[in-house]
Amino acid sequence: MMNWLGSLFHQKALSNQHTITVQEATSLLQKADQLDGYRRACEADWMNRTARRGQTYRPWHDQSFASELETYPCVSKGGARCIIMDPTADGGMPHTRAPNLICIPAYYSDNKEKLDTLLHHEMTHIDQRNNTAKWMTQLEQQGWMAVEEHEIPVQHRRRCRFNPDTLYARWMAWEGRYVPLPMFLREDAPVLRDVTIRWWDLREQRLLHDPPTSFVRRYGSSVSQAAQEHPFELFAYHAERTPCSK
Repeated sequence: MMNWLGSLFHQKALSNQHTITVQEATSLLQKADQLDGYRRACEADWMNRTARRGQTYRPWHDQSFASELETYPCVSKGGARCIIMDPTADGGMPHTRAPNLICIPAYYSDNKEKLDTLLHHEMTHIDQRNNTAKWMTQLEQQGWMAVEEHEIPVQHRRRCRFNPDTLYARWMAWEGRYVPLPMFLREDAPVLRDVTIRWWDLREQRLLHDPPTSFVRRYGSSVSQAAQEHPFELFAYHAERTPCSK
């Protein structure tokens, strides 16, 4: 929790902050897609397009909360921009876009107690985007290795959900062998939030329902499914232990 001096600084910064307009937010998202191709990829893929059916991916009509988010220390120091999204955008899940956008669903404005952990999580993804070589070196030191898409059988990879925070480094293998796959529960009727993590064993060419024993030994048995999805997510969830306001 901020002390009174930190709170005073926060209020002063907020009063001086420019509120992004809906038009500016729309322009930033358009530029983001030119860089990361996320929305184009979703539209081109039947499974991911269907999972997002009925959702509206555009800025919310009220962007005033974005100004407050940008005054949090970890956000302001990292130079990120915040955009408040339609509550249905990407299933209401916070995410990042290239090069430095944090997209927060409108309903999060009613859950401010979550902001400290949420913003540090998203700023970790921003750092991963902008310092990918550094992160890949760190991951290699821990036992992760990037693998090519063709090493994953097409019947499995076509069932995987796109994640805007990991799409640019999509396939990673623990110990160079086990690849976590965020697979839709139903391939005939995919739902964005209905995903389970399976592990493709490159050596034995089989799909595992549980994380490898060596992964559990290294990271513990309480790692959530969301954190298992990708090592970038694993580190982002770990970052939540440090509040953004610190």
